[in-house]
Amino acid sequence: MSHSTVTGTDHIIGLVDHSTIKGARHQVMHAHESNVEGNSHILGSIHKASVKGRGHFVFNADQLKVSGKSNTVFGGAHQVVSGQQNIIGGGDSHNVIGHESVVLGGSNHVIKGSRSMALGGKDQHIVANGAIGMGASIKLNHDNAMLINTSTEPLQSDRIGQLKIQASGGLDLQLSDDMTIALADGTGSWAVLSDRNLKTGIQAV
Repeated sequence: MSHSTVTGTDHIIGLVDHSTIKGARHQVMHAHESNVEGNSHILGSIHKASVKGRGHFVFNADQLKVSGKSNTVFGGAHQVVSGQQNIIGGGDSHNVIGHESVVLGGSNHVIKGSRSMALGGKDQHIVANGAIGMGASIKLNHDNAMLINTSTEPLQSDRIGQLKIQASGGLDLQLSDDMTIALADGTGSWAVLSDRNLKTGIQAV
């Protein structure tokens, strides 16, 4: 423990340098230039982190701020988490405030609400409960809505419970091996595709 201060009780401490550990029952494997307060955290390989509250599980995180209760962070940098039972799995520069929300990968996602998810992409801004965003440049302000964006243009929710998809390359729904319904980019109607080249599982007779 190089140049560190450890107070409190029942800690299990590994390699800690230039850090402050306070509270009780922490398990700290490696902390560098970090401040840990509260109770019952499990921390492995944190750098320039601030961990406060109770029962957080953090591994391989750089420049992290966690508060609240029972939040989980795996990887990434510049993450900010508060509330309880939120999960961040990788990515960078996420900010999660609320309960039971999940961010997986991507960058610059913001969630303010409960039981919402941001998956991949970048620059998702979710202020809603039970909402899901996939892709980039998403603004989700309605509960129980889901936005999927595969284009480079921004996408925004309009109402509660909405499923909204923006796909610059068109949208195909494959219903079976030999039937696909397609909405081509720039058209206003659906087409049923029955091209042999689009079928799978075809055998010569």
